[in-house]
This record gives sequence, structure tokens and C-alpha cells, in this order.
Amino acid sequence: MRGVPNDRIIESGRIIIAQTRTLHPSALIGMISVHPTLVSMANANKGAVNAGIKAHLDADGNGCWIDTLGVFGKAEGEPADISQMYPDDNIHYNEAVAWDVREAVNTACGRYP
Repeated sequence: MRGVPNDRIIESGRIIIAQTRTLHPSALIGMISVHPTLVSMANANKGAVNAGIKAHLDADGNGCWIDTLGVFGKAEGEPADISQMYPDDNIHYNEAVAWDVREAVNTACGRYP
């Protein structure tokens, strides 16, 4: 998200949804929101990006949106805790959070083997 305009990121999400739908007409498309990080620019823009991509997913009619704010225990715009992040990385979450995200996917979209 660094230096990439929000509308370009949202359009990329729209293209991913459209291409997935073309290849898999009846599949449930699950998308995970941009999550809180330690990067202030990403935190400032992710709400708009998430809303734009979610709107395209909702318009598709067979999508499943996973909002990671609850997983992180954060409000919109708040940074992640350093303890939630991958060691030496300000962007990617750690293994423990990954399992929590997996559970959020299962809850929002249905449990898969």
C-alpha cells in the first residue's frame, strides 16, 4: 500500500474477484481485510481500501468478508501491537495471529477441512 493509490488497490481487488468468478462461477469467494500493522500510512488508508474491496465483494453476491479488526482487538486506524507482528517485520502478523485469522475465516465463511 506504500505509494499505491487507494483506487488502484481497490481496482485490483475488483479484478481478483471478477477473474475468480469467471474461473469458478459458483464458488464462495473469501477475502480477508487489510489488517492493522505498525505502518501508520497503511493504517490510515486501510479503512477506505477495505470498504472499496468489500463493496465489490458484496456486489458479487457470493462472497465472504473477513474483517481482521476484531482479531487484532483494534478500532479502525489503530496500529497493531508489536507482539502481534512477525519478528523484525512491521507489516505481517505472527503465527499466533494467523491461527486467529484462520478461525475468523471459519466463523465468517464456514469451516472447511
